Amino acid sequence: MIAALSKALDLAEQLGDTEYRLRAMWALYIYRFRMGEYRSALALAERFRAFATETPDPFDDLIGDRLIGIVLHVLGDQPGALQHIAPLVSADFSSDRHSHVLRYQYDQRVVTHCHYAKILWLQGRADQATHIAEGIVDYAGTNDHVLSLLYALVQAACTVSVYSGDLVSADRYVDLVEDLAAKHGLETWRRWGQCFEGVLLIKRGDGAAGVRLLSAALEGLSETALYLNRNLFAELAEGLRAAGQISEGLELIANVLARVERTEEGWCRAELLRQKGELLLLHDTPTSAADAEACFRLALDVARQQHALAWELRAAMSVARLWREQRRTIEARDLLAPIYQRFTEGFATSDLVAAKDLLAAMR
Repeated sequence: MIAALSKALDLAEQLGDTEYRLRAMWALYIYRFRMGEYRSALALAERFRAFATETPDPFDDLIGDRLIGIVLHVLGDQPGALQHIAPLVSADFSSDRHSHVLRYQYDQRVVTHCHYAKILWLQGRADQATHIAEGIVDYAGTNDHVLSLLYALVQAACTVSVYSGDLVSADRYVDLVEDLAAKHGLETWRRWGQCFEGVLLIKRGDGAAGVRLLSAALEGLSETALYLNRNLFAELAEGLRAAGQISEGLELIANVLARVERTEEGWCRAELLRQKGELLLLHDTPTSAADAEACFRLALDVARQQHALAWELRAAMSVARLWREQRRTIEARDLLAPIYQRFTEGFATSDLVAAKDLLAAMR
C-alpha cells in the first residue's frame, strides 16, 4: 500500500496533477494515522496544508487544517486542535461536497463538526458540544451519504451523549447506528453500535452483560479502526470493575496504556489512568490506596497539561472520594471546588451533578 501510494504521489508531482497529489497525500496520512504513527501523520497533514494553499480550490487549505487539528486532538493538544478546527465550523463545504466525499470518504462538514464537539467536551463545554453533535446529526440525516451520517452518530452523538450522561439520547443514537448498519450491510458500523450498547449496559449497572457485549464488539474491530475511540477501553475497564473482575481490568488497562504511551495517543490517557486507580483501590494489597492515589494524581497532571477540564474533574473527584474516606475532607474539598468552579456550562451533565453532590457532602 505504501509503495503504491508513494509512487502515485511521485507521479502526481511529476505531472503537476493537483487532484491526485491531494488524494495520495490524504491516503498516506490516513494510513499513518490508523497505524498509530501520529507524528508522521502530522508531518503529512502539514505537507498537505502547505500544498493546498497553492491550489485554486479555497477548501483545500481548510481540509489541511482539519487534518492537522485531528492529529493534534489525538496527541492530546486540545488548544492546538481547537485553533485549527474552530475556524472551519462556519465554512460552507456544500458546494464541493460531492468531490470531497470522493476524495476524502466523508462529508467534510460532518468530520469537522464531530471533532469540534469532542474537543469542546474535553475542554468542559458540554452544552456546546451537545448542540454541535445534535446539529451535525440533523444535517447529515438530510443528505444521501449514509457513511457520513454514521460517522456523525458514532464520533459525535453517541460519544458526547454518553460522556454527558444523557443515556436516553444515547439509546436513540445507538438504535439508529444499528438500524442503518443492518439496512446497508455495514458490519464494522454495526460493531460500533454494539460498543456503545455495551457501554450503556455498564452505565445502567449491568456490568457483566455490558462487558460481554463491549468486549466482543471491540474484538471484532481491527486495531486500525480504534484510533479515534481508544476511550472505549476505559469504559470496558469500568465494566470489569463493576463486575468484580479487578485483575482482568488491570491487565486490560496496562496493555492499553502501554500502546497509548508508545504511540503518544494521549487524548484519553488521563481517563485510562483514572480507571487504573479505581481498579487499584479494589485490589487487595497493602499499598492499594497509595498506588491508586498516584494514578489519580498523574491523571490530574495529564489532564491539566492537555487543558482537558472534563478529564481533570473526573480525576479530581476520584482523589476527593479517596481523601474523604481517609478523613482528609478539607483537602478533598480544596482540590475539587476550584475545578468545579471553572465550569460555566454543562451543570445538568452526570459528572457535574456528581461533583456538586460530592462537594455538598463535604461541606
